[in-house]
Amino acid sequence: MTPAGTVQLDLPRITATLQRGVRRVAAFMSLGLNAARSATPASLELAPADTRYHFIPTNLSHEAVAHIADEFQLWILTNGVRELCAFLERYLHDLYLAAALISLSQGGRLPPDAPVPTAFEHTGIGRKLELLRETFGIDAPHSDCLSTFWDARNCLVHRLGLVGPKDLVGGREHLLVKWIGLDLWLHPVGGEPQLMPLDLGEGIFLRDGGEVQARTVERLLTFELGHQVGFTAHQLSEMLVTALGQCEALMQSLHALAASKGLLDNPPPATSASSDSGSPAPRAGTTIHEGEQRE
Repeated sequence: MTPAGTVQLDLPRITATLQRGVRRVAAFMSLGLNAARSATPASLELAPADTRYHFIPTNLSHEAVAHIADEFQLWILTNGVRELCAFLERYLHDLYLAAALISLSQGGRLPPDAPVPTAFEHTGIGRKLELLRETFGIDAPHSDCLSTFWDARNCLVHRLGLVGPKDLVGGREHLLVKWIGLDLWLHPVGGEPQLMPLDLGEGIFLRDGGEVQARTVERLLTFELGHQVGFTAHQLSEMLVTALGQCEALMQSLHALAASKGLLDNPPPATSASSDSGSPAPRAGTTIHEGEQRE
């Protein structure tokens, strides 16, 4: 039972909500892309038990079905970005309220005249991050990546993903999305380093041996005015990992704030740069510009 005048903060629950959102995006991406790749004319029709209405001709060509499947893949991936941003908004909102309550606390108790923290519902992810940094000193090393996710989301929501003048933020002539990725490099003995493909198939045989090196890189994806915003499954997956890593860093910053107020005796240690959950600083000179965009 919580004593009167105290507020109990469930910080693991804040993190769990974001993790659930990431799993939702990953699961729906897998279901959707696998369904798109096996699309047939019959799969575009609902069963009579579902509805009596029909919107798609029954004599579609294979080319038309393939085009619909391609558009469905784009729809799945871009909606994954929108869903991710919705959960990031929830996470940052809860983090802000927790930080406000911690800052107001006096020895673990709220004074009777403590002002009620105001939520920041009607601000984007970029402004939310600014408020956390300016008000409470809570930040993450690559939190600006999350702001670019929001820029892409705005274009998808308000302009159906076609880049317009309002999407050219920060004085740029294009819409920029960036995140932290991971490249695996193969260093065979006596040979040149090779960037390993995503699908290794049956594996790579090295007669004289070698080693694999993982490198974190900053990836940049740009969309020019009038172009369609879109992502690949691997790009969205790395964006999900980036979101988890940066939000973990923000939570560590919140723990430090609580420790400074005497509310946390043993804050958890910061995640090391080699962990799977974070987004470590990319090596110098490893900014990667992603592939071509759709028109």
